[in-house]
Amino acid sequence: CPEDIVGAIYGVMTRRRGYVSKETPVAGTPIVVVSAYLPVVDSFGFVDELLCNTGGRASAQCVFDRWQNLPGDPSEPGCWPYNVVMDVRKRKGLKEVFPDLTEYLDEL
Repeated sequence: CPEDIVGAIYGVMTRRRGYVSKETPVAGTPIVVVSAYLPVVDSFGFVDELLCNTGGRASAQCVFDRWQNLPGDPSEPGCWPYNVVMDVRKRKGLKEVFPDLTEYLDEL
């Protein structure tokens, strides 16, 4: 992207809980290659927001990088991991209650 819109990219990444890891200027041009990390859950609509905030002067190429644990306790109501678990259970048509661990243990 052009150097003058890098700030807009930082803004989009911050709003989506992402972060820029590297800026690499392309020698002899006003272009900068920006490398960043963005949670998949926050990536939906990212390209549209990026284009809107940069006047269409930036482009994105997204690839999966790694799995990462969510901070917090998924069994604690109101916690971000808990909300993710409940959203997935709802989407899959499962009971919208946090399952008891005993449901997953084999009895001998």
